[in-house]
Amino acid sequence: IIDIELDKLSKRLSGLDFKIEFTQELKEFIIEHGIDQQFGARPLKREIQKCVEDPLSEAILENQGKDKKNIKVTVKKDKTKIEIS
Repeated sequence: IIDIELDKLSKRLSGLDFKIEFTQELKEFIIEHGIDQQFGARPLKREIQKCVEDPLSEAILENQGKDKKNIKVTVKKDKTKIEIS
């Protein structure tokens, strides 16, 4: 499920000429925080939005106009880290 959702995001960004890489640590972090005993995987999309999409949008806006199109999204100390090069 997580690979499908992240692949959708990757395809949306490829339309803007961005190449994105999601690390295994990020995927594990999202699974750990996005799966609920009661609701199963349903909260996963919200976790992806909170941990990936929102910070990624901010990072892209901050780098607007720069010729940087490669993005790596990972987790450091329980926080999403985005590297744009």
